[in-house]
Order: sequence, then C-alpha cells, then structure tokens
Amino acid sequence: DVYKRQVGVYIGKSALTGRDYSRSPDVCILLSEDWAKLKAEKGAAVLRTVPLMVVEVVSTNRKDDYVDKVEEYQGLGIPEYWIVDGRDKLVSVLLLDNGRYHRTEFRGSEQIRSGAFPMLALTAEQVLSA
Repeated sequence: DVYKRQVGVYIGKSALTGRDYSRSPDVCILLSEDWAKLKAEKGAAVLRTVPLMVVEVVSTNRKDDYVDKVEEYQGLGIPEYWIVDGRDKLVSVLLLDNGRYHRTEFRGSEQIRSGAFPMLALTAEQVLSA
C-alpha cells in the first residue's frame, strides 16, 4: 500500500539539546505491520523501528543529505538509503554491509540496482524526472 503521510524516523537524543529528535525522509518504506501501528496514531507519527529504505531528495543543504543523514541512517541500520540529486543528475544508492554504507551512483539511462527491491526496473533518468 502507498500512503501519503509524513513519517518521522526516530534518530535519538540530540547531542546539543539532549532532546529526542527524528528525521522525516521524503520517502520511507516500511514493513506493513509497522505502517499499521503508525496509521493508528493520531497526529505526527514517529517510527521507532528501522524502515526498509529511505529516500531523500537533495535540498539546499547538501551536507545534510550527503553527510549528516548518511551517518544517522547508517547508525540506525537502515538497509538502503537513496539520495536523489537533481542538480548533479545523480541517484546514489547506499546499501548497508557490515554496518557501513557502500555507495553506487547511477546517471542517465543506467538501471538502478536496489538491495530491497531487486526486481526494480527504473533508470536514474526516470527517478530524476518524476
């Protein structure tokens, strides 16, 4: 099922404030049982289990998507993280292996290889033009 709802991914306590914080990926793919729990909540939902995959579209703060979120998502153990970069016309797929992300970059007509969805048949160009 596909639902359009803002979902936060619990990151942990902020080193600066000591308060809980979360990230809201542009796309968050999770197990159906995790989604059922979130749907039952009222208001903003924060996922406290690890999603299968997250996708971020690069914004003005590029360091956030390429450094900070990589470290945070890797630390949480999210198996797959996509960075969609319209400026550089690039889709980076980061796959978790032994606790570390390994990045593969896709451009133009190159077919994206996903660990979570091995049957996926999308090119970088298709993702960037969506």
